[in-house]
Amino acid sequence: MSTGGRALVARLRMALKDAGVPLWLETPMTSLVVEDGRVVGVSVTKDGETKRIHARKGVLIASGGFEHNREMRNAWLPEGGREDLSLGARENVGDGITAGIGLGAAVDLMDDAWWMPSVTHPSGASIPLVSERCIPGSVIVSSDGRRFTNESSPYTNFVHDQLDGKHVPAWFVMDAKARRRYPFAQILPGQPFPKSFYDAGLVVRAETPDELADTVGLKGLTATVATFNDFARTGIDLEFGPRQQRLRPLLRRPDAEEPQPRHDRHRALLRRPARRRRPRHQGRAGLRRARPRAARGRLGHRRPLRHRQRVGVGDGHGVCRPGRHHRPLDRLRLRRRQARGRRLVMTLRVRVVEVVRETADAHSLVLEPVDGSTLSYRPGQFLTLSIPTDRDGGAARCYSLCSSPALDEKAKVTVKRTVDGYASNWICDNVVAGTVLDVLKPSGTFTPKHLDDDFLLFAGGSGITPVLSILKTALHSGTGAVTLVYANRDPDSIIFRDELAALSESYGDRLTVVHWLQSVDGLPSAAGVAGVVAAYPNRQSFICGPGPFMDLVSSALADAGVPRDHVHVERFTSLHNDPFHEAAVVIDDGAASSEVEVTLDGDTRSVPWPEGNRLLDVLLAAGIEAPFSCREGACSACACVLLEGEVDPENNEVPDATDLADGLIPACRATARSERLKVTYDA
Repeated sequence: MSTGGRALVARLRMALKDAGVPLWLETPMTSLVVEDGRVVGVSVTKDGETKRIHARKGVLIASGGFEHNREMRNAWLPEGGREDLSLGARENVGDGITAGIGLGAAVDLMDDAWWMPSVTHPSGASIPLVSERCIPGSVIVSSDGRRFTNESSPYTNFVHDQLDGKHVPAWFVMDAKARRRYPFAQILPGQPFPKSFYDAGLVVRAETPDELADTVGLKGLTATVATFNDFARTGIDLEFGPRQQRLRPLLRRPDAEEPQPRHDRHRALLRRPARRRRPRHQGRAGLRRARPRAARGRLGHRRPLRHRQRVGVGDGHGVCRPGRHHRPLDRLRLRRRQARGRRLVMTLRVRVVEVVRETADAHSLVLEPVDGSTLSYRPGQFLTLSIPTDRDGGAARCYSLCSSPALDEKAKVTVKRTVDGYASNWICDNVVAGTVLDVLKPSGTFTPKHLDDDFLLFAGGSGITPVLSILKTALHSGTGAVTLVYANRDPDSIIFRDELAALSESYGDRLTVVHWLQSVDGLPSAAGVAGVVAAYPNRQSFICGPGPFMDLVSSALADAGVPRDHVHVERFTSLHNDPFHEAAVVIDDGAASSEVEVTLDGDTRSVPWPEGNRLLDVLLAAGIEAPFSCREGACSACACVLLEGEVDPENNEVPDATDLADGLIPACRATARSERLKVTYDA
């Protein structure tokens, strides 16, 4: 805490001293020494004299970035960058990078830096906030009092989100309990902030979030704290995903500090130029390129959320073990997989805690994981259940979660019996409390991005299940108004009738429920739906139900000029195959193999993609837990964004022409058409 890791540097210095290695200070490098196309040493200036240092095995350039070189900043950074934002040493002027460029090396990431949020000490010194962002009982908000990113995301990603969204300045809000228990800006736990912090306006204290919002001008802080506290009670951050530290509600007496973006140093990388002949600077004792997977391919402009698993705590350019050479990528081989008879490792086993009879033909299953873990999901997602059958390959069906992750203690799915429906009839006839089922992890994109929006929800019959999850979560954790239009045959067929009535009573000022009963009002009409849409314009609309009903509502929304990104439709079809078994990845040593760089949950990896294999199968075979459900191109669970390269999305049923133009592809159907591809699940 006191030295910020300097003890590690001191131990390394002692090791050099014990080995008799001299340490020369104030000895700048003037050039690299090249003989016969090989780097064999460096020229330096020491005590006014030029000296040459010979290297038997190679030269390691570790000279930092160029943040204090105005000429290089003007050449590589937008508007020349700002020198005052840098925490790097004054000696970081890019001399090592310049030397590498002079030998023909390519460069990468010259327009980025290792960003980190910092606070400015009254003395003018900048103090980086590294672990502080993960403190339980704290949030970080922009000037409007609202959160703008996952506080526990890697510090580089955090500031990228801060700058991209123009959330400068931002405010760090913590309660008194957090201040007592955790260090902040080099102030030990329990120690009060110095008076100079308050005098400089760096820290503001208040008795309540309301008072703090008024003092600082953080308009939405009160609502943000209330929503965050709801997330903390359930342990699930529905707005920005999981935090690396546990969630805890904010209590009274909050403090607010104003973090500013700073960068430790630039992230410039030297790389071998993209050409087939060996560069003249790459030899047995020369400069070696930064391996693409370990450099930009692994990280790029973002840093993995689980960066400590695979990269270093410092710059983290990748795992490089001294004395070992990386295998060329084209020699890597995926493990062979069995097409049938082997269950996927991502299969979860859940126990049915209770069976609730909602209507005469609809049953709800209350579920809990057998291993005692928590089933994390987002409102509107679904579960894929494995159904016992004698059919080769088994059977599987997708059922929406009707529970709210913010409100309900256990997950719940609802199954409506259908005529000649094998799976629904088997569940309704055989599943009782205590039954153990195999399921895939919750998935689906039919889920709101912001719970504070106003919502217009349309449901028909059993299509109410994902809509109810969204409705309850938005009412409990959001601040907007919610209108539900629910179509059924008659009053007896209304699923969750009593629950909807109770919600209407509890949230009468925010919730409007419109029951459209065929026995009373006839079938839903275009004019009737258009009237509802006109009464509630500019809302986020979610639609689920029979196909003709969803088509009718979608057309009415389109005719009313509702933006396409405001309309969300959930469609389900019966699965023909069993997604619980691994598909075979066919590897032909004589066939071509592409390379795909995939980003999932902030982690980036590169894997070979053998010709003729589908992307999802390749990722699962490589141990990457990519999301999926049907594996037939009939849902959107496996959808990812193609950033580079070309694929053939065969037999695609979900992304339309506009989606494909935006790069959205179904991983379960995509085969490679390019040698190098890049996809992300985090877009």
